[in-house]
Amino acid sequence: PESLTRKIEHSDAEIKMTTTQKGPQGERTTTTVWKTDGSEQTVKMGNAEVKGTAKWDGDVLVISSKREANGMEIGQTERYVLSSDGKTINITNAINAAGQEFEVKLVLEKQ
Repeated sequence: PESLTRKIEHSDAEIKMTTTQKGPQGERTTTTVWKTDGSEQTVKMGNAEVKGTAKWDGDVLVISSKREANGMEIGQTERYVLSSDGKTINITNAINAAGQEFEVKLVLEKQ
């Protein structure tokens, strides 16, 4: 994307993420809410249903999920780490699709 903004709201038992991406095909906003108790759940990501879990591993939020796209299963594990000063969040997203594994790393700054 040309730009990405993610608003993260955390309460005791859940985390809500609203992501806006801008690119050549326009702007797209999605909102996802995860319970952070480690329970299996189904959430909406855009038009897709995603099954997964969200839980805390110490100070790290770990979201593991699977979904199907074009007949192919896509698995991913996202790890969210907040900097000690609270100004940045590091996101590591390990993705497995069609037998291929790769990792995407993002650093987002607090606005």
